[in-house]
Amino acid sequence: MATTTRNIHDDALGLWRLEARGFLDYLVTVATPVTTSEVDENVILAFDDFLEEERPLLQRLFELMVRLDMNADRPSYALYAAQYNFLTAEKLGAVFVQMAGREVAAMRAMSECYTDATVLDERLLKGILGEWVTLREASVKRIEKLLAGAERDRAAAAGEEVEEIEEEVGTADDEFPWHDEALGLEDRMKLADGKGLFEQLFAAMAQTDCTACGYDCEGYARAIADGEDSDLTKCAPGELETQQELEKLSGKK
Repeated sequence: MATTTRNIHDDALGLWRLEARGFLDYLVTVATPVTTSEVDENVILAFDDFLEEERPLLQRLFELMVRLDMNADRPSYALYAAQYNFLTAEKLGAVFVQMAGREVAAMRAMSECYTDATVLDERLLKGILGEWVTLREASVKRIEKLLAGAERDRAAAAGEEVEEIEEEVGTADDEFPWHDEALGLEDRMKLADGKGLFEQLFAAMAQTDCTACGYDCEGYARAIADGEDSDLTKCAPGELETQQELEKLSGKK
């Protein structure tokens, strides 16, 4: 979503483009998630519920745009959709959490511009934004709960405590300190400064290991470094930021 300037026509259109053909809509109406476990089935059911809950908001946004004499045609999907086909629903849930977080931040920023709104159309848009943020945040929490439950179940099945798994991950990450999705790109690149091409490519990834690219973050970086994969657009959570850094490191920018 473009940066808001409190222009209700631009902001309503930006929200429409974001959600009328957004990632959630794609997951429910187009994607073909793979189900290999109960958690996959529960994630798919959750996606269906989320879209149904948000439909009234999309309708209200449509009616507001009609009220503003705006064209409310359905846009095309603003994402590289093919990379999300044939992934497990659990992995798609992890990608959804990342994307939904960015969308919520964008909607919050837009809503704040209308805090003192007195014009009816602006108040209508602010109301839509507020309800959308609430619904989307609740959706994220539901998916996070499902994903956390799946992790606990896997740990229990392996006869290991979750704390032991975290310790092993921490030990592995000593070698790759940038492998932390909480770190921003600039901080990750500083940690990889002076390292080889593979390490810097690895640091440029979003570090979620969502596997939407077909690898984990380390595997995607190694495939690029070894010349086995030349597509630098596959990091879904990192989007354009990661793509541009990969192009810079690969000498294609």
